[in-house]
Amino acid sequence: MKYKLQGADETNGVTDTENGMSIPNASGNRHWAEYEQWKLGNDAEGNPLPGNPGAQTPDAQYTLEETKTNKKNELRSDCRSDIEGGFTSNATGTLYTYESTQKDQMNISGAAQANTTLDFTVIDGSDNHIRVSHTGVQMNQVFGDAVAIMQTKKSTLYSLYTDVDNAIDEAAVNAINW
Repeated sequence: MKYKLQGADETNGVTDTENGMSIPNASGNRHWAEYEQWKLGNDAEGNPLPGNPGAQTPDAQYTLEETKTNKKNELRSDCRSDIEGGFTSNATGTLYTYESTQKDQMNISGAAQANTTLDFTVIDGSDNHIRVSHTGVQMNQVFGDAVAIMQTKKSTLYSLYTDVDNAIDEAAVNAINW
């Protein structure tokens, strides 16, 4: 692990540079506790790190450009999670939630291309996974709804990228959230 300060000192927390995770300075936070152990030269369980390096010191805070890059990575990840978190469509006449992981997106696309009647798994208003018959026309509408929602979210992402690019300091960058 390697860490970088999010400010002049630990007050604003640190960033795990291996995965870009922002870790707040908060007692009780598991990641902060791991950071505290790392500073002592230990792993998360308190055992000495391989090679027993002794006390560790985090790197100085990020430059503005590094902060912007990290924020864009965070926003991209948040957008992907949001896209893969499902969407709703009333293509069958009833509002259902459709799962939208990458595999689900391929299945929806394939079902729309098949243009035939088939049973498709949806989530009803009570969070039950059920199979519902869809015509080819209905699957094409589901596919269209999915594409429209993804495009809206990607447009939001690109707009936030512009906000990040135009931010003049670290505080302005950190104020931008999905």
